Amino acid sequence: MKDKIAIIAHGLSGGGAERVASIVANYFADLNYQVLFVAAYSEKREYELDPRIRYAAVKTNSSGGMMRFIERSFSIRNMVREFGAEIAFSFITNELIPLEFSGVEVIPSLRIDPKSTDSSFIRRHIRRFVYHHAKNVIFQTEDAKNYFDGSIRKKGVIIGNPLKKHLPVWDEEGHRKIFMTACRITKQKNIPMLINAFIRFHQDYPDYGLEIYGDGEPAGYKEKMEGYVAEKGAAGYIVFKGHLPDIHNIMCDAEAFILTSDYEGLSNSMLEAMAIGLPCICTDCPPGGARGYIRNNVSGILIPVGDETELDKAMRKIADSGDFRHKISESSRYVRDVLNQDDICRQWENLIH
Repeated sequence: MKDKIAIIAHGLSGGGAERVASIVANYFADLNYQVLFVAAYSEKREYELDPRIRYAAVKTNSSGGMMRFIERSFSIRNMVREFGAEIAFSFITNELIPLEFSGVEVIPSLRIDPKSTDSSFIRRHIRRFVYHHAKNVIFQTEDAKNYFDGSIRKKGVIIGNPLKKHLPVWDEEGHRKIFMTACRITKQKNIPMLINAFIRFHQDYPDYGLEIYGDGEPAGYKEKMEGYVAEKGAAGYIVFKGHLPDIHNIMCDAEAFILTSDYEGLSNSMLEAMAIGLPCICTDCPPGGARGYIRNNVSGILIPVGDETELDKAMRKIADSGDFRHKISESSRYVRDVLNQDDICRQWENLIH
């Protein structure tokens, strides 16, 4: 039996992949596996780890990009080998080649749309090399798995994101007239589309506001978006709130959740909003994460990527009908059962044996 497990992730700094990594690590610790958590890029810690888990952060001294990449890759390999892990689950990919040749069984997990991130020739071929040599590969959607060739698809496993236990329930009657989003504020999320559509919506619904939760990446991007709102004269009703730990209670007090991503692995915020019962409007972006859980106009609303007009129409549909909001809220909560945390983590454990 393999009882020493390594979990490799960017860190514990608040992203969706990091949250899933922390949940999986804590699950294995609860089952008395010996667990090493490797933070490959960031020492910032927002998610908690079980005290039985050994935590190690990679530190690099090289100044050049390639040398830093090589140093990080071998540091990860050395940490995992020194711990004596027999199997490693990784939420990053490019740094795994040295580990692949160390005798450790590696299972990478893809957390983003592969097509949208395959522009680099080197990165594309590194990813395929790692996947071909891995024991299994964890995907979040069928579309992501089917992007690769048959030999990778054969070892591909689809596992959804585990939902946090004891999520609250949407306040259907007493919520504020607020549309909201919660995400890393990056170019990928297409925040300008959200802003432009809401400005159009607000002209006929002046009692509504938009709240945007999350930190910017890269540094300064959130401030750029705030400047864009100010230029549009919308700062009075479109507000950037930053990262807040009580986001689930905030979801309970909003009218709807919106995600306008151009591409997305599988949004934790979207799934949590659905589980809470907060009506969701999401772009039907690759590789099909929203489409995999939202049935259009039944458990949420799907709109085309980049379509401000359809987003405006969807917000009006939400605002105009309490019956429609109720139907979506009731229908979306099924994900609480489908993505039950223990059931999802058990699927990860099954890959060990």
